[in-house]
Parts: sequence; C-alpha cells; structure tokens
Amino acid sequence: MRANPSTGRSLGAATVVGALPLAVLLQAAPDASAQPYPAKSMHLVVGVPPGGAADFTARVISQQVQDALGQSMLVDNRPGAGGTLASETVARASADGYTLLLSSSSTHGVAPALYRKLGWDAQKDFTHVALINTIPGVMAVHQAVPTMAESGHPGLEGGLWYGVSGPARLDPAVVEVLAREVVKAASSADTRERFASVGAFSTPLGPREYTAFIARELAKWGEVIRASGARID
Repeated sequence: MRANPSTGRSLGAATVVGALPLAVLLQAAPDASAQPYPAKSMHLVVGVPPGGAADFTARVISQQVQDALGQSMLVDNRPGAGGTLASETVARASADGYTLLLSSSSTHGVAPALYRKLGWDAQKDFTHVALINTIPGVMAVHQAVPTMAESGHPGLEGGLWYGVSGPARLDPAVVEVLAREVVKAASSADTRERFASVGAFSTPLGPREYTAFIARELAKWGEVIRASGARID
C-alpha cells in the first residue's frame, strides 16, 4: 500500500506550522542578561539594624540611586556578628548587580583581622564599587580592640566609613553604572548637607580608588589588632 504523497506533505506542513509558535515565543522571550541594567529591583544589604549611621547612609544613597536608575534599591537590614553575616550573604550572591552590600570600616577594615573564621575574603570575594562617606572620630568596634593611640599608632586615623560593594566578578558595565550613580549621589549638595547633619563627610571614590582604600584599611587595622592580640573565634 503506497503512502499518499499529499498526506505526507500535509502532515509535514502541519508539523512545521505547529512548531512555529513555539519557535517564535522562544525568540521573543526576554533575556534578562541582555536587558539594560538594572532591569529589576536591587537590594542593598546592611549589617546593622535600622537606625544609626550605617542605615542612614544606606537610605540616603539608595533613594537617589533608585531615582536616577528607575528601579527600586531596597535597604535590607541583616544585623549580626559585626556585619559579617550580611557580608557573607552578599559574597555568596549571584554576581548580577542586584544584591549589594553597604561595606564599611567594620566589615572591610576590622572584621577580617578580628574574626578568626570568616566565610569570605574582604578582597577576593567582593567587587568594590564606590566609597560614600566617612565619619571622623573614635571607632567603637569591640571592647577588646584598642584605640589607635593605645595600640601605639597615634598617627593612624580612625573613624567610620561606608561604601557599596558587590560579589566578586561583577560585570564591569554594571560596576560602571553603579559607581557613577553612587558617586553622583554622594557628591550632591543635598546629600552633603544630610550627611553633615550626623557628622559625616561625603568622600566619594570610584571602584579603583575604593579598592585601594580598602586594601590600606585592611593593612592598618590588621597591624593594630595583631599588636593588641585581640581575636574573636
């Protein structure tokens, strides 16, 4: 019994026609990685409870950044262990620019030298985007850590500082967007005035400068804490 050629052609055509909508849908489906950044809400993780200088800094900057980029930047407070838990959360997050950290003198200055066991490296596991501000004065990090003068380093400057960092290997294009807007926000007259109201100074630095700044802070606090013998398990 011979197959009907016309039937075969009809079935073949039907198969092609039936497959077209799926192919079209697959081609039309949006690729999130190809969309301009940011394509959705960003989260700025803060390692302290609401209130205080860190939370204030995060909220001032996040508001201006989200206004500029057209996507929400949500402040996500995750307190505990001097900000080290929040830092670990971001270090392990996807390097897509949507989970960021309010890095600080505590998380990326003192903690790496003070804590014996951390689940992250302050330099290798992060992309440092921008410094925001500094607050001169005595830095209270832990009773066991001496002041600069007490440790025999009166010439070294203490104080608090805050910036924005993300997971390691952030796309340079994403870093460029974030750094531009964070530096712009920190440089504005309104931000400077608001920071001044709590004794802070806008000291914006871009990615390269902020990364170098953190390296110096790690070296400084490492020296102080080693001299003091203070460590936390």
